[in-house]
Amino acid sequence: MGILSGSITYLRFRVEGTAPANFTEIFEEALSVRRFIPLHPEGEDNESFGFVPLQKPYADDEPILNDQFLFGDCIALGYREDVISFPKAMMRDLVQKRLNESLEKHQSERGAQLKQTIQAAIMSEMRKRILPRSKVVDCFWDLSRKEVRFFARGKGVSDRFVDLFEQTFHVKLRLKTFADTAIMSNLSLMDKGILETLKPQELFKIIIRTEVN
Repeated sequence: MGILSGSITYLRFRVEGTAPANFTEIFEEALSVRRFIPLHPEGEDNESFGFVPLQKPYADDEPILNDQFLFGDCIALGYREDVISFPKAMMRDLVQKRLNESLEKHQSERGAQLKQTIQAAIMSEMRKRILPRSKVVDCFWDLSRKEVRFFARGKGVSDRFVDLFEQTFHVKLRLKTFADTAIMSNLSLMDKGILETLKPQELFKIIIRTEVN
């Protein structure tokens, strides 16, 4: 979603820090470490996230080389996260059924350890049949303007993206709000002082009517 297709809804971040002189090689190596790794059917992790090539977000075996993410003074990447979720109601019924069968067969005592073992076994069986829920979000880094655009607005996904971005490129991201943009603009000190005194106002005030009997 975002750069090549989909909605144009995004968050803007100001980049605090500068890219190194030989950033092409450094960023290639950094992305190889932070590249998305797909969930394995026999693994234990239920979620995974990382960077992917923008035009081939599901080509899991291809490395992210500079010709795939560097476009002049701009870097374009995809942020992908996959999650395997198990239906709670189904899990509850399957665990209870398996627990009852185990108690009848072995005449063992009901306990938390037995329930956890059965639940882990059922999750291991189910994850081989469940496809992960996958999401890919475009991100665009304008190196000359020191600005990053992330084409999603959810707090959870944006927080995870910011953490990954800062760990990968060793810079800080600061969300650009309207107030932040105004204060950073080329205004006089007097005008900036006025901005700091602004308060939110209601555009459409609620009219309260009092009925007289």
